Amino acid sequence: MTNGNSSDRLDRIERILEQTVQIQQQTEQKIASNAKSIESLSDDIQEMRRDRKVLYDLMSDLANNQSRMYQVMEALDERQNQLTNQQQQLIEILKRLPPLTN
Repeated sequence: MTNGNSSDRLDRIERILEQTVQIQQQTEQKIASNAKSIESLSDDIQEMRRDRKVLYDLMSDLANNQSRMYQVMEALDERQNQLTNQQQQLIEILKRLPPLTN
């Protein structure tokens, strides 16, 4: 082996090592970037889960309030029927009374 060949080989090995170091640095940068992206997505997922829980809680409250509203409406309807019956009874009583004369 001549000095020229050894020197060429060393130069090639050095270039390969430099390229390997560059590739490793790029890979580390991509890994760091991906880690940040994953962390951001994880935060977004957690936020979505919190928002979904709030939404389900609001929907549950709405359903409960609707149920109470229908109960109140039913009670009002029953009371209205009672008042209508009392009114009819009063009308019947008034019909039986003799007319007023001056």
